[in-house]
Amino acid sequence: MRKRVLDALYDIINAKCVSAGAKEKPLIQPTTQFPLTDNDAGLVDALRDEFSGFFGAKRTNIQQKLSASEDVSNLARPNDTRYAFWFIGGTDPEIWDEAERKGDLMALPLNHSSKFVPVVEPTIRTGGAGDGDCGVGDIRLEGSYCWCRG
Repeated sequence: MRKRVLDALYDIINAKCVSAGAKEKPLIQPTTQFPLTDNDAGLVDALRDEFSGFFGAKRTNIQQKLSASEDVSNLARPNDTRYAFWFIGGTDPEIWDEAERKGDLMALPLNHSSKFVPVVEPTIRTGGAGDGDCGVGDIRLEGSYCWCRG
């Protein structure tokens, strides 16, 4: 799939250059790439149970698959290490609840958006708890790696 998408992009870029009258083909060189982030299901289950017990089920959600990647995969895979990548939300709970009531969570700005403005609390308290206070350190899974993105 990745090759098909890149080939299509190259075709579009080349066609735009031709239509603009470019004398030479464009030089297209990808500068970075990251593998798909594919969490270990057992580690995700353990974290979900721990987070649900600590934060409550309402504040613990399993994110649907996203078309995104992170370099955490590059840290774990070379060592055959299972990993789990999770997010800590920073959206004002009232704004979140309203969007959830409307069925419009996808309209909320994400952390790379210029419109994303996390609330200080409970974001900092939740982040600290998610990184250790809630007992994640008690999850003993041989060869596991947890990564949190706030």
